[in-house]
Amino acid sequence: MVKIFDLNSAKSEMCKKYRKDIFKKIAHLSFSEKRSILKKVDEEFLNILKNIDVYGLYGPRRLDFFTHHDRFYLSTRLSWIDGAIKEIKNIKRQHQIQKRIASIKLVSINNK
Repeated sequence: MVKIFDLNSAKSEMCKKYRKDIFKKIAHLSFSEKRSILKKVDEEFLNILKNIDVYGLYGPRRLDFFTHHDRFYLSTRLSWIDGAIKEIKNIKRQHQIQKRIASIKLVSINNK
């Protein structure tokens, strides 16, 4: 038998791999943290698209519209997740520091 290479299934496998990698990176987070990270990454993606349109740069190839845009979206999203996780953790750490500072009570001691 002759084995035929199916390009569409190969592309869908690539997209599945991107999705799997994304969910592996955010698996250890709580639901609210996942939601905020994915929201932040989507905002960054929209900024990238806006810059592509403003400067006349070319985005993903337009041969196979849906799969290329899907892969472009997923690869961009995957690349921004690490930065978004660091940013969310820094915000969380700053909130913890502010709580600790607020809970500190200064006591004056009179030494006679």
